Amino acid sequence: MNNIMVKRVSILTGIILLILTILLPLFYSMTAIVYDEGDFGIHFVIKPYPMSEIVFGGGEEGSWKRDNPNEPLPWFLTYNYTAICHDDWEGDEPICSTIYIKGYSIIKDSGLFYMDYFLD
Repeated sequence: MNNIMVKRVSILTGIILLILTILLPLFYSMTAIVYDEGDFGIHFVIKPYPMSEIVFGGGEEGSWKRDNPNEPLPWFLTYNYTAICHDDWEGDEPICSTIYIKGYSIIKDSGLFYMDYFLD
């Protein structure tokens, strides 16, 4: 009986370590929050390729184009992403972006988010 319990605990520990060290960093490297320029809209999206940044966009309408003249528009301004959910700051605080960013800060502060070294 005791031997079976030890095996279950070790399997559960292995699954938790797998989630924390591989799946969560992979999730955050492929998803992001995109703020609309000149608007209160927020999109929780799947990025077109992995990268360590998780927040894009925002500011005045056309601010990216003014700051980067003669440059092609980036993926988050050409809508080259798959939106998972859309929210807005007009009402209350957007729940999907709040949970996402707080989860990222917990993972980042724990030192488990090692993907930064490989993606940049």
